Amino acid sequence: MSKKKKQISKSKIEYWEQVVIPSHVKDVWEELASTRDIEVFAVGGAVRDLFKQQGKKKKVMPTDWDLTTNATPSRIREIFGSKNVIQEEENKKFGVTFVISRGRTVEIATFREVITEGKKSKVSFSQSYVTDSKRRDFTINTLYLDLNGRIHDPTGLGVSHINKDRLEFVGDPFDRITDDPLRLLRGLRFMAMGYKSTGSTDRALLNNPKHIRLFRQKVSKNRIRDELLKMMSLDLKKTMSTLVESGMIDIVLPEWKAMINYNQKSRYHKYKLDRHSVETAIDIQKRFKKNKLDLDREARELILIGLLHDIAKPNCQTIDDDGEAHYHANPPKGVQQGHDKIGSQMIAKIFKRLKFSNKSTKRARMLVDNHMALHQQHTTKVFLHLRDVLTTYKGGKTIYDFTRDQLWLYKGDLYASRREKSYLSDDYKFPTVLNAMKSSEIMKLLESTFGNGYDKKLIGKVQQRIREFYYDYPNIPTFELRDKTKDYIRSLKENEST
Repeated sequence: MSKKKKQISKSKIEYWEQVVIPSHVKDVWEELASTRDIEVFAVGGAVRDLFKQQGKKKKVMPTDWDLTTNATPSRIREIFGSKNVIQEEENKKFGVTFVISRGRTVEIATFREVITEGKKSKVSFSQSYVTDSKRRDFTINTLYLDLNGRIHDPTGLGVSHINKDRLEFVGDPFDRITDDPLRLLRGLRFMAMGYKSTGSTDRALLNNPKHIRLFRQKVSKNRIRDELLKMMSLDLKKTMSTLVESGMIDIVLPEWKAMINYNQKSRYHKYKLDRHSVETAIDIQKRFKKNKLDLDREARELILIGLLHDIAKPNCQTIDDDGEAHYHANPPKGVQQGHDKIGSQMIAKIFKRLKFSNKSTKRARMLVDNHMALHQQHTTKVFLHLRDVLTTYKGGKTIYDFTRDQLWLYKGDLYASRREKSYLSDDYKFPTVLNAMKSSEIMKLLESTFGNGYDKKLIGKVQQRIREFYYDYPNIPTFELRDKTKDYIRSLKENEST
């Protein structure tokens, strides 16, 4: 008598017609789904978020989508072409392939299963998402979403555990962590998200010497970096306390330990150093949300910089005769450099250790190096100072982006120090003088100088020049700004003629 096949639980996302899938993901998903003999599903955070939002009035569309399929990495390369496929060496054993679509990457994992031969077992590719589900990390990640909006729950536990905010490994925790020790850090991230763990999951994730040793031996620095950046969008108080309590802070950010409960001994600071740093980062988080900006990779990097901006304070504290601590932003002769300068060197080392790009490392170094400057200056001098900083900054960001980053770091630092409002406007925008000439007015000037057939790229070029005028002459009157703009447009015409 044949064994009856287990019925897989399926349900549909009730608002599927309203779900917006990013175009670069949708293109890859549809291409795979339309290929003969290929099954493909979305898995992970996007599926969890879509499921949990059912029944809620306000819904946020997920942006971080991962796919899984029965197509092998070589088949994926065959479908999309070698030029559009990235297969990194360290991800090969996990069957992970990255496909370039519309200038962005889509992560695709091939189904896997365990094959046991005698006392030995090995992981190989599979054709079934049911067997693949048995190799996944946590039960909350065993939901598979198809292109029709149907959720497949092959373990029968995914839906239940998401509804209960329950964090539990699939099968034996040691086997799952041995398969990929990064799951140790990923589990802590889920705990910081509010998922509750008990019993064997707690024993596996919290201060487990064997698992921490495996993590040290097998997990690369860039994978730690990516997981840490994901944590920067979460509740940072819970995130940092979880990292400390689990013992993982020693591996992820060992410099943080010196900041824990560190007394700043200053009338300017109401919090211990670790709390102050977390509050600074939280304030930066809030500014992105208030301005309706995505917490993309650059945003999360800035939040991490906010978390580490005072990393050097324990290394350069001095106490005056009144018992007040100083960290010497402008150190007197004979005293070591201030915490801003030393901190910029420390954060550069941290970013290099975690394999951040040179561009990201330089951005972090510059922001920490200058984070005290705005505390020392009047509003009219702030922009002049930033202009001087920007002459040496080669990170590839625009003047506006870097200025915003520096101001948000400054404001977060101030907010976390005394809970006072700063003298700068709450949301940084270019001063109104930069809006003295609207695009329509610039277009009229260009048309009168070049005629109807002028290159439309000149509009942006003129607008950029207006910004540069302001940074050179922050108190320039509006009429003079207009005259300088007209002169600049005439010079463009003259250069074209020569």
